[in-house]
Amino acid sequence: MAPSNGKLSLTKNGKKRRRPKLAPRYTDAASDAHVLDPRSIAMNAENEPLLHDVFTTSTCRCFILKSFSDANLHKSLKYGIWSSTYAHNMQLDQIFKSDLSSVRPVLFFFSVCDTRHFSGIARMTSSVRTDAKFALWEKPKYEGVFHVEWLLVKDVPNHALTGIKMSNTPSKKSITSCRDCEEVLYDEASEFISIFTKFPHRTSAWDDYNHFDRLQTQLEAKRSLRASDPTDVSTYLTPIEPV
Repeated sequence: MAPSNGKLSLTKNGKKRRRPKLAPRYTDAASDAHVLDPRSIAMNAENEPLLHDVFTTSTCRCFILKSFSDANLHKSLKYGIWSSTYAHNMQLDQIFKSDLSSVRPVLFFFSVCDTRHFSGIARMTSSVRTDAKFALWEKPKYEGVFHVEWLLVKDVPNHALTGIKMSNTPSKKSITSCRDCEEVLYDEASEFISIFTKFPHRTSAWDDYNHFDRLQTQLEAKRSLRASDPTDVSTYLTPIEPV
């Protein structure tokens, strides 16, 4: 089945939902002449040793994070933040605080829905702010925000990772079938990182960075956002009114 591109699909309960459009790098066939974005090359070269240093012992905890769209992934890459559902935010916040992440790091394996790829690895670097929400998510329903540090950004197709089986699930399902915020145990995470770092990728989220910058400008106009400094994440954080 081909990846979706903004078409309607049915949820498990039979309701219709519109899938986000795929990023241009998935719909424009990459030619042999495609040149990797230099930002991807530089980031991955610098941070790959750091990732292995972080992931040295079984104390590191790893989670799958599912992004609704590449537009949201772009915002995370640009501003170094993320937000999930309330329940998942609270789960990650508790883990970050209780595990003293400087000693027991929390890593995220990011995948964008419907792309059939994993797109990067990031590290949680702050607790969750529950008094603010980010105004530029594609769907404005997500409340709370926390900071992340992106370590690797590259597109690795599911077929390269599908052999990794989740031993903490009854069916030993593939890591490519995980839902948002599912934990990946050390052995499976180690295998994931090994494959991910070695995979000879041809594309990354950096390729579409300028495209999503343009869409961000349109979204800001649509939502009547007036940022004094469009590079400052705090410009786009709005207070959550107490109930």
